[in-house]
Amino acid sequence: MLSEWQKNVDKYIPPQLSGYDFICRVPVYIPVQEIGLTVWERRVQVLSFVQECVLIAIRIGSKSLPDLADQFGLPESIMLQIVSQLDSEQLAAVSCGDIVLTDLGKKVLESQKKVKTLRSQLSRISVNQITGEVSDTPLLGTYREPPRGQAYLLEKYPLNLEFLRSQFDTLAVIYRESRLANVVFQSTAESAELYRILDISYHTLSYQREFCFVYLNQADRSLAFHFQSGIQAYADVLAEQLNCRHLGAWNLFSPPNRPCAASPEEEQLPHDLIAAFKLRGVQSDWADLLEAAYYADRPLLDGELQDILYHCAAFKAPRIFIQAPFLAELLNDDILRTIFSAHTKEVIVRYNRNDYQADFILGRMGKLRKDCVLTTVPSEDISSVKFCFGTACFIQGQYAAKETVYKRRLYKLCAEITFNSAQIDSLWNDLLEIGSEAPSKS
Repeated sequence: MLSEWQKNVDKYIPPQLSGYDFICRVPVYIPVQEIGLTVWERRVQVLSFVQECVLIAIRIGSKSLPDLADQFGLPESIMLQIVSQLDSEQLAAVSCGDIVLTDLGKKVLESQKKVKTLRSQLSRISVNQITGEVSDTPLLGTYREPPRGQAYLLEKYPLNLEFLRSQFDTLAVIYRESRLANVVFQSTAESAELYRILDISYHTLSYQREFCFVYLNQADRSLAFHFQSGIQAYADVLAEQLNCRHLGAWNLFSPPNRPCAASPEEEQLPHDLIAAFKLRGVQSDWADLLEAAYYADRPLLDGELQDILYHCAAFKAPRIFIQAPFLAELLNDDILRTIFSAHTKEVIVRYNRNDYQADFILGRMGKLRKDCVLTTVPSEDISSVKFCFGTACFIQGQYAAKETVYKRRLYKLCAEITFNSAQIDSLWNDLLEIGSEAPSKS
């Protein structure tokens, strides 16, 4: 029976582009800013019936508190409260012993509305620095900075008052909706709206990860990009910044000294698995076909390995073997916590001595391993990737050098998976022999 994450691996199937060959799927980090603004807020409140009547009485000649109290049949103490409120709102004033209307009071009486301008704050606004989209949607799953060596985009829309004032209508809608909760429960109808943007009170840069399918034009060997989110602006800016050799976009290409295998002549795809997904909702037994195709010996879709690593605890493997030339590219804290689940009793890690980030990953493993035996095996010549989870699943692959563009190469991990438990069990003798090469265990 397939889990939900296994049923959704079709997100890794590259869309077909006419005249283009699919190369690889890569993460690209998109800059976003969370900002706070200092603004002028314009509040509009309908004049209450009592205030309207008292103001009219003052306008037609009632000048003293006793006159007003007598006219409305109210005690002077109550009328004093009404007049004091009018005075505090600068609608009426006492002049030479008489109560008179102010200029503001005359205007309010004519319009039936009281208008105040107040200094206020508008916070937690996100600005997408590539599309220019302004939103109050909370930023989820963001990174303080792009992981080292990963492709990222530079800001297209600089964060300044000129740009924000060009987005005034959007910000006004956000501001009005943010203030609704403050006026719904008031006894008098009052609305608050954005009047003017004064300054940026704070801003915090972070990055959202988007996945991009990279293609090569069959005719002129140029690159094309398609983001899974479907946002064309990301593809346009990535192409533009690659042409300008900007550092962030240039990270799309791997360092020249990356160990790799010869590039296969034809890209291997799990055709039966792809075909099963195409039958979803069309053929009644598609779920059985999908399960059979998923658990067959097959190539992995580009990006599928990460899903398997995030959910590897589902295999309940008592021992796990890991080999990779670049540990940090495949393992993060969330994956490491999953690897060291309650079922894991032993983990063997074979790593490259020249991997400058290996010590950091191994240090994190040491802190997360709990009662698990951790064996680390340094090596000089690792070029392949291997993951073995008990006898449930075995993955192996190599980084293949793909096309050369801008005199730099694109690399990708080409991997295969097997779920044949008998075959995997026979592999463990060799894997344990590698573990025995370790100088010590912890």
